[in-house]
Amino acid sequence: MKAAWRRELIDHETMQRVVDVPALVGSREPPGRALSQDELTAIFRGCREDENRIMGARDGAMLALLYGGLRRSEVAAAA
Repeated sequence: MKAAWRRELIDHETMQRVVDVPALVGSREPPGRALSQDELTAIFRGCREDENRIMGARDGAMLALLYGGLRRSEVAAAA
């Protein structure tokens, strides 16, 4: 907004109104969470029951590697 005001794209009154807006207060969700055993079972079952058996097997193997501790970048490089 300051840049727009300096370039005379908005007037001083508009700039003051924009600056006067109170800041939002919020919180962030933590980045990720642990999956429950039921969720993991459902995911692996979905891979096993995939109509495209090859893709399902690949997805299941990648998920197993991730669950085993490999980083996303390591699994992506292996694919």
